[in-house]
Amino acid sequence: MKNNSLNWYDNLDQDLEYIAEDKKINAAITISRRMDQLNMSKADLAKKISSSPAYITKVLRGDSNLTIESLVKLSDAIDADLQINICPRASKVHFDTFFHQHKTKEQSNAWLKTSGTLNFEEHQYRLESCG
Repeated sequence: MKNNSLNWYDNLDQDLEYIAEDKKINAAITISRRMDQLNMSKADLAKKISSSPAYITKVLRGDSNLTIESLVKLSDAIDADLQINICPRASKVHFDTFFHQHKTKEQSNAWLKTSGTLNFEEHQYRLESCG
């Protein structure tokens, strides 16, 4: 028999508050990585979106309740496109990663598993059908 106090995480994938926080953190990580690639400081990004470095810090901590409009502004400022995909829960969204230096999908996936990081210049995403 399961001890509920030790298995609180079993249904997190259905907790809307947890899912929202996870999406905010993922957005913050993506923005931060792109800033690193561009050697862009928080002050630089803040200036590009007519905001303060304190706001950027809040965004990068995942503390900001970002609107689609603010995500579009941030994405544009880091020379990236915002993509939002809504699919039925029963389906899966697949992002296939294709790396210029690899000839096959298997080589790309093996590299990705060992590297642990993504480089925007080395790959592109293809969104497969939600169906």
